Amino acid sequence: HRALRPVLPFQARRPDSPPIAHCMAAAALHGAAAAAVTAADTGSSSVGLRGAAPAWRGLPLLPPPTHCLRGQVAAAAAVAAGALAVAGAVPHRAARTAARAFARSGAGGGRRADMVGSSRRMPSSLRVAGAPLPAAGAGAGAAQAVPMERLEQDRRQLPWGCLRGVYCVNLDRRPERWAFMQSQFARLRLPVRRWSAVDGQDVDIHMLADGGLVNPKALSRYFLPDEMKLFGVDLTAGGVGCALSHMQIWKDVVENFPDEGKSWFLIVEDDCQFTSDFDEDCLSARIAQVPDDWEMVFLGGADLMRRQAALEVAPGVRRLYRGFRETTAYLISVAGCKACLEVSVPMSWQIDTHLTENEVELEGGLSYTVKPRGYCLFPPLVEQERDRFKTDVQKQEHD
Repeated sequence: HRALRPVLPFQARRPDSPPIAHCMAAAALHGAAAAAVTAADTGSSSVGLRGAAPAWRGLPLLPPPTHCLRGQVAAAAAVAAGALAVAGAVPHRAARTAARAFARSGAGGGRRADMVGSSRRMPSSLRVAGAPLPAAGAGAGAAQAVPMERLEQDRRQLPWGCLRGVYCVNLDRRPERWAFMQSQFARLRLPVRRWSAVDGQDVDIHMLADGGLVNPKALSRYFLPDEMKLFGVDLTAGGVGCALSHMQIWKDVVENFPDEGKSWFLIVEDDCQFTSDFDEDCLSARIAQVPDDWEMVFLGGADLMRRQAALEVAPGVRRLYRGFRETTAYLISVAGCKACLEVSVPMSWQIDTHLTENEVELEGGLSYTVKPRGYCLFPPLVEQERDRFKTDVQKQEHD
């Protein structure tokens, strides 16, 4: 981790760098208020993992989210803070301060808010949990604790309650792409966390190899002229940055949601175009067709070898195989994040190659990916917006 600090300038900021309002935004709408407030209260700037420390665990963390929701998020933040205080998870004073700070931010003052609220009515139990807080200094044990199961049920009644978290990967030097995604998120009323992507142009590939994140044997092909590289397979500067960005998100999920089981996390890239019929009901209906053993479900992608139709397991659902490419948008579980990290480090190829190369063979010459246990949707719910945006990853544009 220390070896990578001079190379990757995106270490975790101290929690007091952005206002507590921004932490509470993601906390209230993604069910992580306890972690956010606790981190702010203790001054902790990083979270460690137990057990062995493979190379991916040295990935630096990005700052806390700096983009929040307008509209109902102020109420949601107050709700989360109130519920936590009632449950005795955080001091009443800290919870009340967080709620007030966010209310000021979401009401039009303060820093920019880049996510959209919803007009859906707040569940009654959450409104009760967000009732006026006891006076500062009152004993938390005097109030009856709110069962975590009840809070989780109420969270699922909020807009996009099927998703535990949403991440959008975006380079800081690509604000036009973020604006493109914001317009879609606003239309969908989809709360999302912007993830500042790793810029491969600023990465020292030799230091990544020394740190175990890149296979040293891949360096010879990394430095080949573009015309000699295998399109979509060999590492490029943009491909390395893309891979590290996704790996950091997987690491963030594993560290912050370790016991979430089958919770869904949506990860999208900033050139993702959602189909016109995409919404929460559509996504839920399509995922209901996917076998229960899934760890990763791509909402779209490219079948380069034209063989995926033979791997259909349910209407509109196909298994992954080595001919599948793209990471435009996908659902993933905590187990899926762990599996993706395990198969992607050290990097020898572009990230989508690693995600599909662990296969089992079937009769007739077919094969499918088993780690991560993945599927893709067809017809897709997303596609890459290639007309408006040029590639930041490949050596040339797609055919």
